Amino acid sequence: MSNQPIVIISSYPPRLCGIATFAEEAREFIQKTKPNREILVISHTDAERENIFPINDIKWWKPVAKKIIDLNPYAIHLEHEYGLYEYRDIRGIGDFCQFRKRILKKFVI
Repeated sequence: MSNQPIVIISSYPPRLCGIATFAEEAREFIQKTKPNREILVISHTDAERENIFPINDIKWWKPVAKKIIDLNPYAIHLEHEYGLYEYRDIRGIGDFCQFRKRILKKFVI
């Protein structure tokens, strides 16, 4: 069995929003069904504890893309909501599009 982790990219508690709650419940469900598979969460700002990596830099996608490539995950669970990926550069290009392009070089989501 592969020892590659599953990575969840999402808002995460203690943030109070439906997406954060869903991501937490998804992590718990996956952990129950796959107890030997490491589940890692890359959170946008709020959460920080074991296996939760908060990212609050305006160029968040660069360290996240690097982290994902380094982790070589089995799967990536990406929660998308426009408010989570707000930054646009001077050309109007959003960071989510740049991030997606970077990780899709290696992974299919």
